[in-house]
Amino acid sequence: MKKLTKIFAGITALALSFGIVGCGDKTTYPTFKPSGDAGITETEGKYTINVTSAGGMKLDGIRINAYDANGAKVRSGISADGVINFNLNLGSYTLKIDETTLPEGYYVAESASYATNPEKHEAVNIAIPSKVISQAATSSTVYSLGDIMHDFALKDYTGSATYKLSTLLETKKAVVLNFWYPDCPNCTQEFSFLQRVYAAQDDVEVLGVCLQNFSGNVYTAKDVATYVTQHAEKFILTFPLAIDTVDLMRKFSISAAPTTIAIDRYGMVASRDVGREDNVEFWQKLFSTYGSDDYSQNIGPDNGEGGGTSTEKEKPDVTMPASTEMATAANASGLKATYRADEDDEYAWPWTTTSDAVYGSAITTTNKGKHNSYSTVFVDVELKKDDLLSFDYSVSSEKNMDKLYVTLDGQLLNSEGWSGNVDWTTYDCYVADRDKTITLAFIFRKDDGDPDAESVGEDCAKIKNIRTSKISGENDAIDVIRDAASGEIKSGKYEYYADVTLGDDGFYHIGSKNGPLLYISLTNITPWSKLHTSDNTFSVTVNGVAQSGYATLYEMSYYLFSETIESEDGTTILSYSVNIGDKDFATALVQYYHMLDMLEKPYQLMPVSEQLKQWAESFVTEYAKMNNAISHEDEWLEFCFYYDHYGKTHKSNETCRMDTDITKGLTMFNPFEIGFTSTPDVGDRTEMITANIKYPLTTKNGVYFKFTAPKDGVYQVRDYSGSAAEIAPDLAVYKMTADGLNSEFQPVNEFILDFDALTGVSYRTFNSYLTLGEGETVYLLPYITDQTTGTFTFDITYHETVDKLMHCSTAGGQWTYDENGVFIYLGINAAYSSADDRYYYADENGQPDLSKPIYINMIYESFFMSELNGYNYLSVEQLHTEGVFDLINSSATVKAYIDQARAKDRTDELYGLVEADSTLVRILNNLIDTTGGAGDNRGWMFFGCYMEHLAYSGK
Repeated sequence: MKKLTKIFAGITALALSFGIVGCGDKTTYPTFKPSGDAGITETEGKYTINVTSAGGMKLDGIRINAYDANGAKVRSGISADGVINFNLNLGSYTLKIDETTLPEGYYVAESASYATNPEKHEAVNIAIPSKVISQAATSSTVYSLGDIMHDFALKDYTGSATYKLSTLLETKKAVVLNFWYPDCPNCTQEFSFLQRVYAAQDDVEVLGVCLQNFSGNVYTAKDVATYVTQHAEKFILTFPLAIDTVDLMRKFSISAAPTTIAIDRYGMVASRDVGREDNVEFWQKLFSTYGSDDYSQNIGPDNGEGGGTSTEKEKPDVTMPASTEMATAANASGLKATYRADEDDEYAWPWTTTSDAVYGSAITTTNKGKHNSYSTVFVDVELKKDDLLSFDYSVSSEKNMDKLYVTLDGQLLNSEGWSGNVDWTTYDCYVADRDKTITLAFIFRKDDGDPDAESVGEDCAKIKNIRTSKISGENDAIDVIRDAASGEIKSGKYEYYADVTLGDDGFYHIGSKNGPLLYISLTNITPWSKLHTSDNTFSVTVNGVAQSGYATLYEMSYYLFSETIESEDGTTILSYSVNIGDKDFATALVQYYHMLDMLEKPYQLMPVSEQLKQWAESFVTEYAKMNNAISHEDEWLEFCFYYDHYGKTHKSNETCRMDTDITKGLTMFNPFEIGFTSTPDVGDRTEMITANIKYPLTTKNGVYFKFTAPKDGVYQVRDYSGSAAEIAPDLAVYKMTADGLNSEFQPVNEFILDFDALTGVSYRTFNSYLTLGEGETVYLLPYITDQTTGTFTFDITYHETVDKLMHCSTAGGQWTYDENGVFIYLGINAAYSSADDRYYYADENGQPDLSKPIYINMIYESFFMSELNGYNYLSVEQLHTEGVFDLINSSATVKAYIDQARAKDRTDELYGLVEADSTLVRILNNLIDTTGGAGDNRGWMFFGCYMEHLAYSGK
C-alpha cells in the first residue's frame, strides 16, 4: 500500500484508516517512529536494543540506561517502534529499565538481567512482562486498546459464583467480555453463534456482562434470569452471565450493544468489536487467536463500525482500459481529462468501464469480493477559471465498511468516505480560481472482513458524468479549500501567495480584516513539505542513527530544534525547550498540540494567531539556515490554507468555512463566555446554558465556557440534561497559567457525597462547587468521553457559603504502602477524641479538628471491596442484609446504628449517617480483616465522610 499511503500522507500525517504514522502520546510529545525494518537483527557499529512486552509486542516510550563496568551511566535512550540504538564501542554494558517509564501494569521481573555482548554488536532483546493490576480501577479510569486491566470481580446473576479477572487468567489464556442487555435483539441473535464456538473450546473464558443501566432501562439479576428462561428453547448459555456492578460500561465507554472485548493472557485490552457477529467464523478466529499456544501479542482491531477478520491482500489480475476508453465512459461532453492507474503500487486494483440500459456508461472498481483491498484511479482534469467541477457517484456495498474516498491534488474531499447502497448522487467538488490542471483520485477501499461472507449489493463504486459548468450565485453553497501558496514553482517560490491581514479578532484573514479566515496546519503535509522536501519526509539523527518522519510543522519543530534538560541521573526530564531563532516555542508546541483532537478532521486546521505566525516564520528562517538556503517573507504561508465560498448562502444549520471559526468553544483559547442574567443572590438560579457538542472528538469531547465571578463566594455548577439524554457529561475546571497553558483548577466531583442526589434533586450528573473571588476567571469544560455529538444543559448558582459532605476515601478505595513499607488505606488523616468518643478530621498537627466530625455512611454505597463473595461497593445496610456482620457477631449492634441513621428526617443532610465512634470503627475494621482486608486499621474509611465548609477566604 506504499503508493496509497503517500496519497493520504499528502492529506494528513495523522493516523487515518490507511495506516499512516500517528503522533503518539499527547501528554507530552509524540513518540518518534524510525523508518525501515526494526526487527531483531545483528547490527554493525551500534547495539540495537529491542524493547517488547513479554508477548512480543513492541513497546514505545521505555527508557533504557546503559552502564559501564564501573557503574557509570554512558547512554540513555527511549524506545521508538520498540527499538533503541546505542552507539557504543564493543564492551560489556549492563542495561537497566527505568521503571518510572513503564506503563501501568508492566513490571521488571526480579530475575531480569540484560547486558551487551562484549565481542560483537548484536541485538539485545528486553521483554517486559505485564499482569492484571491488583488494585481496583478508580472512578475516573477509562480503558483503551493496549491498556492493562485493573482487577475486578463479578457475581453471576444467580449469586452462586464470583468471577475474578486475575483468577480466571490463572487457568485461561484469555477472557472475553461480551456486553449485552435483555431487550437487545442483536445480542440474542449473536448469542447462539457465540455459545456454539465457546462450547467447543476450553482455553478462553467468556463473561456475558449485562449492562446495568442502558437504553433507558435498569436491569437486575431477575431480568437476566427471566431472559435465560425465555430463551431456553433457543439456546442454553454455558458461559457466566453477570450484572455490571463495577461500572465496566463507563470504563470501556460502551455506547452500543453487543460489544465484545478481548483481554489477553498478559492482562491487556487486546481487541474491541462493536455490533452483532452472527457468524461462526468470527468467533472461531477470536478464540483461536487468543487461545493459541503460540499467541503473539498485538493490539487487535478496534472495530467500532462492525468488526471483521483480517485477510492477506491479493494482487490485481486485471488491467485498466486505455485512457480514451475511460474518458468515453465517464466524461461529459467537452471535458478534457486523462485517466491513470496506480502503476507504482502492485496491490492497487484499477478501475474499468461499465454500462447498463438504465444509467448508461460509467467507470467502476474491479476489486469486487477482494477483502482488505483498494481500487484506485487518477484523473487529470483541465479547468478554466470559475469552472465548477462536478461528478455523479454511486456506491453499492457494505455500509460503513467498504468506502469510496475522493482526493483532489492530494487533499481528501470526503473525510468520512461514502458507503452503503447509495443511488446516483451529484457531488460539486471544486471551483477553479484560475486556469489549471488538477488531479482527482477515486479510491474504493474494501474492509478486512470475512472473505467467505456474502457480498452486499454490487460490491463496487461507480463514477460518471464528470463535468464542468460555470459557477454562479444560483449554485448550491460550496466552500473550496485553497492553499495559501499555490501555482507553478519558480526560483524556489510558488507563483501565488495570499495577501493576509491581522483582524480585530486576533486572527489573520485573507485580503482584509473581515476577509476569509487564514488557517494553519501543524500536522498535515502542506505545500511547504512538497516544495522543500523530496518525499514529504525529513531526517533527524537520534543517538547517531538517521531516522525520518513526516515533514509537518509540528514534528520538524520538535525533532529538529528541541532540547531537554534531564536530572543528573538521567531519569527525569526537568524541562523542554524548542529554540527556533531567538524564541522558545516549547509552550506553543504543547499548547497547540493539545488542541488537535478538538479540531475537525481530516485537516485539523486552526485559525492563525500572531503566535502561530511567529512560529511558522521562525521555523522557515532557521530551517533555511540549516540547509544553507535563504527563506523569503511569504514562505510561512506555505503551511496555511483558507476557504473560498461560492454559490448560495449556507442554510441555517450549515457552517460556512470561509469566515466561521469552527474551533469556537473547543479550546480554552476561544471559549464561549457566560455569566449571570441578573445579579445573583443566594438561591438564585441562572438561565440554562447549552453545551452543544458539534464534533465527535477523540479525547475530552466537550465545549469550553469562560466564567468570571461577579463577586466573592461559592458557585455551584450542575448538569440538567435530563434522563432522556443519550450522554452523561462530566465537568472539568481549568485556569489559564501565565505561560498560556491550562492547569486544572480543582477536582470538582471527586469524593463528594452528593447531598443533592441523596435528596432527589433532578439534575443529571455533575454537581460541582467552585470557590471564587470577584473578578476571578475559570474555564468550564462540560465533557463526555464518548465520540459522539449531542446537546446538554447546565446552570450556575451562587452561594455565600456551602457545607458539603466529602468521602474520607481519597483514591476510590485503594491501598498502598507508605515510606516505611506499611500497608495503608488511601484516605484522609483522622484523629480520635477520647473526650467524646468520636473521630474527627485531623488538623495539620494531627489533632482532632472539632469542626469536622467524621460520619459513617450507613445506607449509601461505599468504597468497600471484599474478596468474599464479591461484596464490592455495598453499603453497611446492604452488608447487614446479606448477613456479613454475622461473621463477626456484630449484626445486632450494626442494626442499631442503621436504625439511628434511618430515624433522621430525610431532608436532613445527615440522613443516613451516624457519628464515627470507637465501637463502630472497631466493628468495621474487624469486618475488613475478616473479608480479606489488611493494613493499618484505616480501612473503616471505606464508609466514612465528613463535612467541608466552603467560603471564599481571599486571593
